[in-house]
Amino acid sequence: PVNNINVLKRPAYLNPRMLSNVQASSRRHGLSLPPPLSKYINTMDEKVISAVVNLQATCNNPLDASSISSQVINCQIKELQQQGSAAAAEMEVEKLKLDCTQSMQMLQRWKKTYDNLHEFCVDELLEGCNVKSAN
Repeated sequence: PVNNINVLKRPAYLNPRMLSNVQASSRRHGLSLPPPLSKYINTMDEKVISAVVNLQATCNNPLDASSISSQVINCQIKELQQQGSAAAAEMEVEKLKLDCTQSMQMLQRWKKTYDNLHEFCVDELLEGCNVKSAN
C-alpha cells in the first residue's frame, strides 16, 4: 500500500487558457504545434478532457515536464514500495523478537516446574526410605 503521495500543482503552461500563450511562444522559438482541437469538443459533454500532444524535440521544452513528473512519480512509488517492504520486514523482526522473549519466559516456567517436581519426587523418595529404615 502506498501511503505517501505528493500532489503537484498543474503548471501554468498546461492550463488550457495559457496554452495559446505557450503555442505563441513556441512559434517564436521555431517550434510549430498543430492548432488546438478545441473546436471539435462537444460542449454538451460534462467531462471535458484536454490533452497536450508533444513531440519530444528537446528536454528543455516545458511540455516535457509532464513525462518527467510521471517518471518522478513512478520512482517515488517504487521507493515507497521498497520502504514499505523494509518496514514490513522490520515489523516481522520485532514480532519474532517478541515471540522469542515469550518462548524464553515459557521455558523458564517449565524449568521451574520441572525443578519443583524433581524436588518433590526426591523428597518423597527420601521420606519413603526413612519410613522403611525406621520400621
